[in-house]
Amino acid sequence: MSRPVSLPSALWRWVCLGGLLLGWASAASAAAPGEEFILAVPGAAGPMQLRFRFCPAGMLTPGNPIANAKPVPIRPFYMGETEVTIAQFRLLMGDKALAPMKLLAQKQAEKNPDLKWMVDAFDNPNSQHPLFFADLSDAVNFCKKLQERFDEERRKSPTPSVETRRFRLPSHYQWQYAARAGTTLPHFNTTVAFAELSVPTQVKCKEVWLALVKPGEVGTTPELLQQQILTMAAEAKDSERPKVNEILVEYYSKLFKTPPRLDAGVGKLLEVGRTRPNAWNIYDMHDNVTEWVVMAADLKAHDQVWSDLVSKGADSAKDKEKLFLAGGCYVDTFNGASKLNKFTLWGGPRLVNNDAAAFKYDPDLTFEYSPGFRLTMERALADDWLLVVRREWFRNGTIAPDARARITQTRKLLDELVAKDDPAYAVVDFYESLVDAYQKGDLIAAADKLEQLKGKLGGGKGLDLDDLFSGVGKPGGTGTKPATGPSDDDLYLQSLSGLLRNTSGPAPKAP
Repeated sequence: MSRPVSLPSALWRWVCLGGLLLGWASAASAAAPGEEFILAVPGAAGPMQLRFRFCPAGMLTPGNPIANAKPVPIRPFYMGETEVTIAQFRLLMGDKALAPMKLLAQKQAEKNPDLKWMVDAFDNPNSQHPLFFADLSDAVNFCKKLQERFDEERRKSPTPSVETRRFRLPSHYQWQYAARAGTTLPHFNTTVAFAELSVPTQVKCKEVWLALVKPGEVGTTPELLQQQILTMAAEAKDSERPKVNEILVEYYSKLFKTPPRLDAGVGKLLEVGRTRPNAWNIYDMHDNVTEWVVMAADLKAHDQVWSDLVSKGADSAKDKEKLFLAGGCYVDTFNGASKLNKFTLWGGPRLVNNDAAAFKYDPDLTFEYSPGFRLTMERALADDWLLVVRREWFRNGTIAPDARARITQTRKLLDELVAKDDPAYAVVDFYESLVDAYQKGDLIAAADKLEQLKGKLGGGKGLDLDDLFSGVGKPGGTGTKPATGPSDDDLYLQSLSGLLRNTSGPAPKAP
C-alpha cells in the first residue's frame, strides 16, 4: 500500500498542515507493517521524492537472538525504503555538496581505470546508485536540510499540528529491527534452505562445521543454518577459509538475489532497489554500501547524540564510540577479515557479548569503507506545540467551548510522542484544570490556579511560572527541546489572569 501524491505541495500539506493533529496519528496507528509513505521534497535543484516504509512498534532482541540477549522496546517509525541516492542528494543539497565525494571517485578511477563507473555515477544527474564516499557530515547535513524544509512548510500553516516529523539517521537498534522485518531469524529477514544449496556446497558446510568441532547436524532448520553460516564466517580456521568463501558466495548470492561476486569476493555497486526486499519492502539492508547509524541504547541516548551532531557537527562524535557502519559493503570480501565485514550477526563490525560494538569516528572511514546512509522519519512533539495549544483553546478573546476536548486530544498525542516524565504533561495538566474551572463558571478558582502553580510542579522543586513556560512554544528548530528567544508567556498569563478575575485588565494576548 502507498500514499502517492502528484504535487509536492499537496504532500507537504498532508503531512504538515491543518487537520493533521488526528490525521497522522490515525494513519500511523492504522498503517500496516511495510506500508509505503511517499514524501515530496522541494530541493535546491528541483523537487524529489523520498520513500519510507512503516516499521511498527515491537520488541527487538539485539545481536544474536539465540544467545538470549535482553529484548528492548522499539517505537514505531518509518525507515527509508532505500539508501539515499546520488540524485536525491544532488537535488536537495546541490552539486557543490556533492563535489568532495566525486573527487574521491576521480582519485580512485585514476588509480584503476576499471573504476571509472564511480565518476560516471556522480556525473549522471539521475543516478540511482546509492550515495557513496559520504562523510558523517554529509549525512547529518542532508538530514538538517530536509528538516529545515519540512519545518519551513509547517510554519506556513495557519493551524499547524502540535507534532512534527523528525528526520535523522537511525539508531543501530532501529536499523537491526528494520532489517529483520518482524522475523525471528538471527540476522537476515529471509533465508535459504540447506537443500537449496548445491550438493558440493552442502558437503563443504559439513566439513567446515566438523573442523570447528561443533556437534549436531548442519542446517536442520533455516534459523540454525543461518546461525551456522555466520559462525563459519567468523570462526573458521585459516585452512578452511577457501571453503568458507565458496560457501558464502553461493549462500548470499541466492539469499539476496545479487549477481555472483568476483573470485576475490568483491561485489558490484548496484542501483538501489535491485536486490530482494525484505518482508517490509525495505531494500539493500545488506550489501551495496555500509550505512551510517547512531550507536544508542535507548531513545534518550539517540536524541542526545543526534542533538550534538546537529548542533556541533561530526566532530562531536570524534574519538567517541557513538557510531556504527551497518549492512556490509560491496567492497567487503566474504573472508571475514574486515572489521566491517557484513557477516557478523547483524551486519556490522565486531561483536561484544553477542551484540554490536561501536567504533570511534574517524573521517578516514569515509575513504576506506565508502559509506552511504538511509533516513528514518519519526513523529515528534514540535517546539512550538504550546503556542499551537493556546491558539486551539483560546480564540476570539475567550476560552473556546471545545477547549477541554482539544486539550484531551493533546494529552493523547503526548502519550504517543514523549516519555511519561516529560514536562509537557505538567503544562497540559495545568491547562486542563484551568479550563475545567472556567467552564464550570468558577472564574476566581480558575484564576487562583495561576497563582497556585508556583511550587506545585516539577516534583516539589518550586518550579516558577517562568521556569515552566519560558522558552516553550516558540517557532524554530525541531525535536522536543525548546527554542531560545523572547517569550510572551509572562504577559499572556498575566492578562489571562485578568480575564478570569473579570477585571478591567486587558484580554489575554493571543500568541
